[in-house]
Amino acid sequence: MKIIKRTLISTIKEKYVLENGVEITSFYADRPLRFDFVFQNNNPKELIQTINKYVNDKSLARLILAIAHQEQSALNPKMKHPNNNYWGIQTDCGRWLASAYIDYRFIAKDRDRYREFAGFDSLDRAVLFMKNMLTLSFANNLKGNRPPSDNEFPDWYAKHWLGRNIDNKVKQNLLAVYKEVSKYV
Repeated sequence: MKIIKRTLISTIKEKYVLENGVEITSFYADRPLRFDFVFQNNNPKELIQTINKYVNDKSLARLILAIAHQEQSALNPKMKHPNNNYWGIQTDCGRWLASAYIDYRFIAKDRDRYREFAGFDSLDRAVLFMKNMLTLSFANNLKGNRPPSDNEFPDWYAKHWLGRNIDNKVKQNLLAVYKEVSKYV
């Protein structure tokens, strides 16, 4: 994939057009854009160990693992994820609260279109990003500065991760994921 036109808007924001005509707005112009990424096999044991290494709060660890599992089937070693990004962190929709941990950006196609995503030099940095980003956001997103409870998780995920409403079937699936991951952290 090549960029055919690039326009710098500020030190952190740029727009570019890919050779296939797709236009992307990036909020991370201050990070390198890499085209040499590969998909890595999921390693559930390593992910769980890394989360537990950095996250003492078990409810926060559970939330981090639940998002990874929902986004990239993190507990399935037959699935893959790109650039230590188990969470589908995008860099074309705004700046994240823990941006310091994002090392680079890359372009990949999600279900519908090409998007720009965050890349991390290590799984440690990715987990620290999630820990800090979620901790910083709780004051704005949830009462009591805490991760969501079982019953709150589906609506929290829909509102704060997906940015859209979900039906009851999806809510039940999310609740099952949240309960499943609790045995690992």
